[in-house]
Amino acid sequence: MSRFKFLHAADVHLDSPLLGLGSRTDAPIDRIRAATREALKNLVQFALDEKVDFVVVAGDLYDGSWKDMKTGIFAMQQFSRLGHAGIRTFVILGNHDAESKLTADLPRPPNVHFFGSAAGEVVVLEEIGVAIHGRSFKTAAVLENLAIQYAPPIPDMFNIAMLHTALEGGHEHAPYAPCKLVELRTSGHDYWALGHVHDYLVHAEHPHVVYPGNVQGRHSRETGPKGAVLVAVEDGVVTDLRHVALDDVRWSHMTLVVADGAAASLLDDFRDQLDLLTAQAAGRPSIVRVTIEAKNADADEIAGVIDRVETDLRAIAAQAADAVWLEKVRLKATRSSPIALPKEIAELIDGGPADAAALDALQAALQPLADKLPAKLDDDDPLLVALQAGDWTTLAETAVQTIGSRLPGERA
Repeated sequence: MSRFKFLHAADVHLDSPLLGLGSRTDAPIDRIRAATREALKNLVQFALDEKVDFVVVAGDLYDGSWKDMKTGIFAMQQFSRLGHAGIRTFVILGNHDAESKLTADLPRPPNVHFFGSAAGEVVVLEEIGVAIHGRSFKTAAVLENLAIQYAPPIPDMFNIAMLHTALEGGHEHAPYAPCKLVELRTSGHDYWALGHVHDYLVHAEHPHVVYPGNVQGRHSRETGPKGAVLVAVEDGVVTDLRHVALDDVRWSHMTLVVADGAAASLLDDFRDQLDLLTAQAAGRPSIVRVTIEAKNADADEIAGVIDRVETDLRAIAAQAADAVWLEKVRLKATRSSPIALPKEIAELIDGGPADAAALDALQAALQPLADKLPAKLDDDDPLLVALQAGDWTTLAETAVQTIGSRLPGERA
């Protein structure tokens, strides 16, 4: 077998809205709205710089049916750049861009291959000894186990299997194309290129089972570096695997703790953390959510001047020019009290996973309202954007945080 490199990406969600931006005039709206496109451009440029042999995109290249043809044209334009360098691109469709959801199509460059929804499709790259297996979603909600329907590995080839799946669930993602990790590890394929979960995860090695995470964070729950995985293979063995940051804008959380009457040091602590955060972002703009944690008298002191504190924090952030934008400042106050919040409510307020049944109920209640919204909103209010996008998790999160800010008591 030969030596080769490939780039494993997933969940580009091209042209999807970045949620939670609000309507503040100081938000870098144009830069943020273009973030998924810039991230795809970064992905392509990285592949060119690394001279990879091919790129795989494991589902959700698109966020759904295109609002206009420019979305598809942009994607094909970027993949054409790879084609001019002799780099092929292989794509499967996931739950967001399933065959039934993509109502438009465009001619594709010869270097781009989209796998269909039929079982058993394999593309062989004889010159480097690689067999790529893939299967697209036919509909958005695929609930059957696709992994066990893949063609067996081809002997004397390095077999890559592309699959959009949540494995056995969890990760706060819908359990589409469910399968067990042991099924992938014992299938005989050398590398499972997964998509759907928006975090970088290596579930197994030799054979490798990998999620690269999404390429660009899209809201406050998708924090930290986002990108793809560069994989090097020699003589049929993965010799190097490295996550590379390709995001254009980065979401971050920052916690400021006020204790023992030290509210006066709050702004200095913010400056210190901001310096560290901007250094880690390596030139990318950062969208930052700040949580101020305080108890008892400290909480009362901060609560009394929270508007002024937020103004001061925004003023400091603005001094970083275009490097930082404060998305939200919230106070997490706890007070000694014999009254304890129920565990379920406390977990929601503290950011625990939203209950699936609760999200279903929320969708049932609000979908009629969402259906009445115009196709294009003139208001960037995050709740309206989330409602239009069907982002029930964001709506639930906002509701429980509002409740939490008004309830006294320690967590149970």
